[in-house]
Amino acid sequence: MKRLALLPICALLFVACAEQPTALAPSAASLAAGGTGNPHFIGHPRFTDLGTTLQVTGTIAGLGTGAVDILVTAEGSATIECTNYGGNVAPGQTKEVTVSGSQTNITPDQGRVDFSVVTTAPPAPADACPNPLWTPSVVDVDFTSATITVTQTATGALLLEETFEL
Repeated sequence: MKRLALLPICALLFVACAEQPTALAPSAASLAAGGTGNPHFIGHPRFTDLGTTLQVTGTIAGLGTGAVDILVTAEGSATIECTNYGGNVAPGQTKEVTVSGSQTNITPDQGRVDFSVVTTAPPAPADACPNPLWTPSVVDVDFTSATITVTQTATGALLLEETFEL
């Protein structure tokens, strides 16, 4: 008789538990297998304009144990000088450019990575000079934005992506 009295209580507990939302936190097993928790920046990434390249450094936490790749894509306005055959320079040409750089196969230490990525310098666009016989050279880039993309090395799964105005 006592067993039958417990049956409705067990049924109510089952229904109550079934209606609860699933937890957002990953299991320890998924983290150990290289999954991620809640990837996020510790503080703000630092952006250093090196003239024609951009250096981005920072720390990301909330990663699992699997290796990650970090890609930085930056946009800006390139200042281009054009040199004629006589060696004279015509300054003042500008073109919008996109550059990128990456750091790959970084193994997190307790779910955390420090990174430092320097973009490549942009090539001078062939149409940057008013005369096609002149030689263009990018002398500076005024960077306006940068996007940091973090993916899992093994799967390519997107873990974190954020764009920053510079």
